[in-house]
Amino acid sequence: MARDNLPAERRGHTIMVIGVTTAAGIGIGYPLVGLLAQGFGLYAPFWFVAVLSALALAAAMAVLPASPARPVRVDAGGAVLLGLGIAGLLLVLAEGPGWGWTSPITVGSGIASVVLLPGWVVWELRARWPLIELRLLRRRPVVAANVTAFLVAVGFYPLAPLVVRFVQTPAAAGYGFGATVLAAGLMLAPFSLASFAASTVVTRAARRVSAELVVVIGCVALIASMVLFLVARDADWQIVTAMALDGFGVGSVYAVNPLQITGSVPAAETGSAMSFYQLARTVAYSIASALSATLLVLSIPHGHHLPTNAGYNTAALISTAVLAIALAASLLFALPARRTTRPAVPSSRDGDGQQLR
Repeated sequence: MARDNLPAERRGHTIMVIGVTTAAGIGIGYPLVGLLAQGFGLYAPFWFVAVLSALALAAAMAVLPASPARPVRVDAGGAVLLGLGIAGLLLVLAEGPGWGWTSPITVGSGIASVVLLPGWVVWELRARWPLIELRLLRRRPVVAANVTAFLVAVGFYPLAPLVVRFVQTPAAAGYGFGATVLAAGLMLAPFSLASFAASTVVTRAARRVSAELVVVIGCVALIASMVLFLVARDADWQIVTAMALDGFGVGSVYAVNPLQITGSVPAAETGSAMSFYQLARTVAYSIASALSATLLVLSIPHGHHLPTNAGYNTAALISTAVLAIALAASLLFALPARRTTRPAVPSSRDGDGQQLR
């Protein structure tokens, strides 16, 4: 909609803000639902989100402009295959420790995902009206945005639930602050603030360097945040600093990813390309959340109820490794981009502002 309805001089910045906003909501959501849970019980956040979603739907129907007339079909088969394939993978990660890694249901869920997800790819490539146009991934900027977005999401997302759990752990466990649900959520507020701040910095930086190089900078900040949590988490200010670095890194990456995509695909395919991008991020969030919880569960000693401090170290190390892979991938994509550098953010002199590199 931003591409269809905004003038060129506003389009690029608006798309960047959209990309950052979806990540910044994480830091706002945690303290908000923490306050609701603390004051009204654990069911209150779910009812709040249900009402908020209904209001968002009504607002979208009332305010958002109609898109240009394009043929639309619902790929129900593709949606079912994708949903079942992802569900099987998440079941393995989330329930594997309880069911047993070699139990029939765990193995069966894993096999089902291995079969269904490639089957979904084949389906999408043959469908007349695919859920997502996978052929767009042939374009280098689109591949760069999706690969880095997926790896970054898997790497950064565990920090939020790890921090929330860590600071709520009673000090008697040998670590943790014994914080309330609300206080734990407020630890994530710097994430949102830094995400929004990053969008301003990135807007200026991306006019001078390639979008891929901005992603490199964001990955470095994310690695720094995870390393800080790994080696220094004995005081509130250390946790707050780690979350601020995390937010700045995420804001940098997610501000330019949409620009990479929208500037490299035909206008009629913008929705499909962005859908795949959002899908990659959402699936990565789910995988990261389930994986971090599994690692903590595996570290709980027999007869105890709390993870060990070493369990947090393991989760942080794995996240750091994933972010290091994301950094390597972003460097790989950034090197060719520097040889053909063009403005990464459309300005009023860029015409339609579609070419980003």
